[in-house]
Amino acid sequence: SSRFYFCWELVGLLLVIRDIVVIPLQILDPLESDFTLVVNWSARLFWTLDILVSFLTGFVSSQGVVELRPAKVARQYIRTRLPMDLLIVVCDWSEVAMSGTSAGWNFLGMLRAMRLARLSRLIKNQKRILEFMIRSEGLMLVAACHVVLLLLLGMIHILACVWYGIQASADLPPWELVGTDRQALLGDLGTRYAFCFHAMLALFLGEHVVTPMNVAERIFTVLVLFFAFVVSAAFVGSLTTAMTRLQIIASQRSAQFAALSNYLSDYGISR
Repeated sequence: SSRFYFCWELVGLLLVIRDIVVIPLQILDPLESDFTLVVNWSARLFWTLDILVSFLTGFVSSQGVVELRPAKVARQYIRTRLPMDLLIVVCDWSEVAMSGTSAGWNFLGMLRAMRLARLSRLIKNQKRILEFMIRSEGLMLVAACHVVLLLLLGMIHILACVWYGIQASADLPPWELVGTDRQALLGDLGTRYAFCFHAMLALFLGEHVVTPMNVAERIFTVLVLFFAFVVSAAFVGSLTTAMTRLQIIASQRSAQFAALSNYLSDYGISR
């Protein structure tokens, strides 16, 4: 509950969101600049220090007691999050070691993709961060609905970039795309990304903007359709539950105001 821990987790949350957005975009067009270099090094150092901070961060035990003893805190962290955190940090530094060698871009891309495993941390910590920032139950539900929508957009973003990589692996000559429904793939980064995002968003709605041209694309399309069916049902259920709870809260407040109004009226008290 400390402000330092909240700020630390908030920075980690922003870095995870940045990885979710930037890493898949590397498939469309690798983005390299002085700014991205600084951000990458800052993130790498942050996640390395995060391991040390985690050894000093208490946890809530199964009995509901906040455990702050260093030995038990370290034991709990080693048993739970340390293996995954250590694997991701090793991949981060391996990317630095491999960047100056003849290692293929595909292998470096796999190392970068390992950082997306921090998505589980985003899902786990977003509720605690919202609870720290928001005290109203109604606002909490509204924020939770927005988080659900952002997670859905993040999934579509990742799928759009993966689909671009699959179709690009076919290595079709540009002239074969002219005049087809894939002509937008010959444009700049923004045009290609918008087209891929549109195609995946349509699949989530059960529509086909692009017809699969090979076995890999057809298999990917089938998997996305099945995944979209399951995920959409879960997301709709979450949103429906949140909206129902909001209506219950609103009706309870209306009933309380009505009772107060009746009381003031019965006893002749001025409003």
